[in-house]
Amino acid sequence: MKKIYIFIITILLSFTDFASASSIIQNYTTSTRNLNIYGLGIGQTFSATSTSFSSISVNLFPYPSNSPYPYTGPEDHTILFELHVGLPLSGPMTRLLSEEIDISSLNTTGGKLNIDISAMQFTIGSHYSFSLSNDTSYWSTAITADGYDYYDQGNLFYILEEGKYFPTTINSDMQFSVNTAVPTPSAFLLLATGLSILPIFRKKFRYSGK
Repeated sequence: MKKIYIFIITILLSFTDFASASSIIQNYTTSTRNLNIYGLGIGQTFSATSTSFSSISVNLFPYPSNSPYPYTGPEDHTILFELHVGLPLSGPMTRLLSEEIDISSLNTTGGKLNIDISAMQFTIGSHYSFSLSNDTSYWSTAITADGYDYYDQGNLFYILEEGKYFPTTINSDMQFSVNTAVPTPSAFLLLATGLSILPIFRKKFRYSGK
């Protein structure tokens, strides 16, 4: 009887889209960097821990108004996000996604930007790179730059020009997360429905003397 229960629960879980513990999170930060400080953009490499992710999250900050060298250009309402398979310094790289994203809602104080990558398929253990760029010096993002390697499966990098990259030290990373999907309502419904029929099997086996 216990074997039947275990078999049914195993089947249900195999069809249930639960979130795993495979999200990549690098929350530490020591400073900020302008997105186009060295040219065209700034990026981060990472090693995939799942075959699918829901989003990539980064923190963006508008140019501080109290800076000794204040930004005097127009506000920048968009950034270019790109996702590649491969590493920028050891190639080859293949572009998976290139998207212009409206970030006008962050123009006043900045905040977290969540970029949808749910349509992408990943290979566990393979290396990927994402980058952010814009047309002005209006936006910055948080990084680590204190000599400690907070995330040892990837590095921060800069884009000097198309196809040309500038490496940082191995101990620098962007503050970012690559997020796995959360359980869907349909997944919970499937599991609940399956569990609800277990008592029926129990009665059936009890009456049959098994």
